[in-house]
Amino acid sequence: MERSRYNQTVRDVSSQLNKARALSVQEGRSVTVTYQPEIRKLVVDGRESLGVPESLVVQWEAIERNPRSGKGAVAAGEPIFVFNSDGGARGGRLAVLRGGQGVTFRVNWLLGTVEQGMAVPQS
Repeated sequence: MERSRYNQTVRDVSSQLNKARALSVQEGRSVTVTYQPEIRKLVVDGRESLGVPESLVVQWEAIERNPRSGKGAVAAGEPIFVFNSDGGARGGRLAVLRGGQGVTFRVNWLLGTVEQGMAVPQS
């Protein structure tokens, strides 16, 4: 069950990030993605969109390159990714971990594409 929840969360995060990118181009405006640890939600464009199960660890770096972990405090609405209407993006990093390993999400600043890679927990 736990592995299934992890795999579904990774798919859902990827889907939400791609939807945020498409929304920014379609509506001709910037769309911001944040993570709010107090409610364990990935928030796209100011709307709660994706809850992350308690069993998973979330790590992130805001755009300002301020490393944050699920244990630290973060200002509500602190952007992790911003997708621009021109197709580009800027962003930090978001990682979803299970059992010490997981997937990290970044955006390509020029193309605005969402990239995934292997992640390990930060100390």
